[in-house]
Amino acid sequence: MRPEDVSLTPLSQGVTLDARIEVVEPLGNEMLVHCATAAGMFICRVPGQKAPPVGEAVPIHFAFEKFHLF
Repeated sequence: MRPEDVSLTPLSQGVTLDARIEVVEPLGNEMLVHCATAAGMFICRVPGQKAPPVGEAVPIHFAFEKFHLF
């Protein structure tokens, strides 16, 4: 999954996983948020300068059409 395809805000259709914030990387106009889940690590791109703090439990969301298994 690409970081821009993983969201902290709910989507109309797709997959939701329970996650815990592990790392927050500020990049100027956006942040990369590293999330640990039972399915592994995911990184989501968050616009702006606000992201949940490290250690917080959050749901992450992604659309079915962006999900690819290899």
